[in-house]
Amino acid sequence: MRFFVRVAAAVTTTVFVATLVGCTPDEGPPAATTAGTQPTTTSAVFKTEAEALNAARKTYDGYNRTTDAIARDGGTDPNRVAKWVTAGWLDVELTDAAAMRKSGERITGQSSYFRFELQRVLNTQDGVEVGAYVCVDISDTRLVNKSGKDITPQDRGDVYALELQFVSAKPPTTLLLERSAPWTDPSRCV
Repeated sequence: MRFFVRVAAAVTTTVFVATLVGCTPDEGPPAATTAGTQPTTTSAVFKTEAEALNAARKTYDGYNRTTDAIARDGGTDPNRVAKWVTAGWLDVELTDAAAMRKSGERITGQSSYFRFELQRVLNTQDGVEVGAYVCVDISDTRLVNKSGKDITPQDRGDVYALELQFVSAKPPTTLLLERSAPWTDPSRCV
């Protein structure tokens, strides 16, 4: 939800764009990320890059659907996202949901994503890190206030490029979203 909060605040509302995309533009790229890094070909956790990418996609799909639902509900019951994120990222989500509840704003519609690409698979002492790129489309969403009036910023973008970082959970073939940040090459989503 974080990215919507930041973008909306910049254009006079408080919580729209971060609610759906889930990133913080001022935090920079995920840790240990280099845009040109080539993914590894094998991992101690995943047999192939395709397996790693599918695990990341499954997590992001659940995360995206859940954060959309939380935003449609005006930030209520934000702990629903806990099964898809690390404890650190959950703190970010809970803070953003509280801001949404306080404002009385919510979204309508559903976001979608495309161009989900593997960036890297990195073995770590605790399992594996998987980096991915994604393009998130929020064009079918609107921000509404307490009275249901559409307050979607007229100059908000419809597609956002993100760089994601996932880490292994238990079992290690299950991934959790650890971080989401703007992708340094947004032209890839055009």
